[in-house]
Amino acid sequence: MEDDELIRKLDKSLEKRKKEGGAFGQFYVFKEPGEKFYGRIVDKTTDRFNRERYVAIQLETKEEFILPSHKVLMSEINNIETKIGDYIVIEYLGKSEKGVYRYVVAKLSDVEKKKDEEEIDEIARDVDEILSEEKVEEQETKEEEVEEKKDILEEASKALKTLFEFYDELPLSEVDYYLNDIKKLNVDSKKVAIELGYEIDEKRKMIVKR
Repeated sequence: MEDDELIRKLDKSLEKRKKEGGAFGQFYVFKEPGEKFYGRIVDKTTDRFNRERYVAIQLETKEEFILPSHKVLMSEINNIETKIGDYIVIEYLGKSEKGVYRYVVAKLSDVEKKKDEEEIDEIARDVDEILSEEKVEEQETKEEEVEEKKDILEEASKALKTLFEFYDELPLSEVDYYLNDIKKLNVDSKKVAIELGYEIDEKRKMIVKR
């Protein structure tokens, strides 16, 4: 019973430590110069030698890591006033001639990130609105083009009926002249004639009434 009570108290203490941001990640080791670590600072702790260490969640893997306690790295992180919740990128520059680990660090605060996300969302909304307006305009343009084509076909139909009142066939060149030079319809006479039910005699270049 005593052991059970002790285990219960330890579990309770563990849960409390988790809520306080306890560090439970594995150690992150930079291997090659130029390697970058992208993450979010979630805790600040000390090791058994009382050296400060930051704990971060790597953005790509979502894993929690304890960052190295090298003086240069800690100095870089502290110099830019890094806080819990800030997003950082660490680039490992390799060792100096004296064997000192070298790093460069940049950060994006949680507030700045939220601001950027809001700006991105705003841009996305603007783009959606523009696309929506363009779709409406495109649809309206299509409808206008359909109406315009309908009107042109009606005019062309009347014109052809007038021409073929006394003829069963006419040269394509004459029909084209009448529709485009006289009536100013600016159409492809051959296509219009076919669409309106007339036949085309390709050899003689004639439009034939059915």
